[in-house]
Amino acid sequence: MAYEEEMRASIEATETEARRLAAWFRTFDDRAWTRPTYCPDWDVAYVVGHLTVGTEFFASCVRNGVEGNDVLPFGAKDKEEFMKIRTAKPIELSRLSREDLIARFESEMAAMIALFRTLGPADFDKPAWHRRGVFPVRRFVFHRLYELIIHEWDINNDSAAPLGGDAYKVMAGNIRMHFPLFFGLSPVPGLEGVFRFETTDTGHVWAMRVGDEKAEDISPEGVAWDTSISATASDFILLMTGRGEIPTKEKSGDFKIEGDRAKADAIIPKLFISSY
Repeated sequence: MAYEEEMRASIEATETEARRLAAWFRTFDDRAWTRPTYCPDWDVAYVVGHLTVGTEFFASCVRNGVEGNDVLPFGAKDKEEFMKIRTAKPIELSRLSREDLIARFESEMAAMIALFRTLGPADFDKPAWHRRGVFPVRRFVFHRLYELIIHEWDINNDSAAPLGGDAYKVMAGNIRMHFPLFFGLSPVPGLEGVFRFETTDTGHVWAMRVGDEKAEDISPEGVAWDTSISATASDFILLMTGRGEIPTKEKSGDFKIEGDRAKADAIIPKLFISSY
């Protein structure tokens, strides 16, 4: 499944959000530029450097995937060298002047968007290397939008604030693509069933069938489910990126689990980085 409509919407939203963020970054003064963020030991300048390097990284992975080669990004000879480069490059960029770093952010984003716009339906399912595993190209396309909005949240550094913005609904609609891919990284042996998900604020409902250590996105219509999980799209996205704790959200009623609890307990740690 290529999800072409979702891919085009994600590309357009990513371009819009990148422009908005660049304009926002330019409102920061020197003091704000070095302010701590939600990410431990990362100030604002480092986060912008990280976003810039990540954009270059995603573009490289997509280009390699489409071309069918297995070259690692940044000219790295192996994953260990790649991780060293990935750690060093944001530090290097964060030392640039504020205007130079923002300009670099803009140029890398523009190059990546231009590349994404060349992708055809057949390209979205091509395999591409990522440090966490091999993913279809479409994962890089929709996840870049997540990265922009999540790191904006980090910069604002208010753990009680939800995600928002014009791209929020696009992001919410893409969660159904994310879950099967991440389950596939570390499947639960023997787990079988249908899992239903619902975002209580944006109205997205989807289902995922699990069996033989694989997961697939399926239509929720007329499907008998074993377990249903509901939350706001903001909580889904923040929890699946390690921002927040599921027990706290469940206790407050913001994260609801219905149906087979044992199956929920088995699959949730595979879909969410949050401790559970």
